[in-house]
Amino acid sequence: FVCAGTGVTPCVQALRFLAAALRRAAQVPPVQVAGLLSSNRRAGGVLMAAELEAVTAQAPTGTMRLRHTLTGDDSKRPRVPGIFSGRVTPAMLAEALPPPVGRTACLVVVVGPGGFVEHCMPLLIGLGHCANHIAVLDA
Repeated sequence: FVCAGTGVTPCVQALRFLAAALRRAAQVPPVQVAGLLSSNRRAGGVLMAAELEAVTAQAPTGTMRLRHTLTGDDSKRPRVPGIFSGRVTPAMLAEALPPPVGRTACLVVVVGPGGFVEHCMPLLIGLGHCANHIAVLDA
């Protein structure tokens, strides 16, 4: 999942469902199966931050990854693990999301305003994600 601002809402719902399914699974894959990169202007503006941390913690170890990027004044603060500075980059996406295995095995959901989506799409495709496996939701 890649989201901006209020686009985090449907991502949290989907991650909750996935975390519950992984907890119930007889066999849990030993690899990351989901990730979220959330883009916000300021650290204080990260919507549902506690919920994101909780759902990630409830998933089996190593199966979910949560990352943030801050694009406003907070982006100049000292580096903190899991928090990037500036607009979304290929490196941020590669760290947050599972890799595109075989170009068809990974669904990426992008939720945010039009400009955010337009910025992220070529970055995802450049990393090897198939355009047919990138879902865009309006935020």
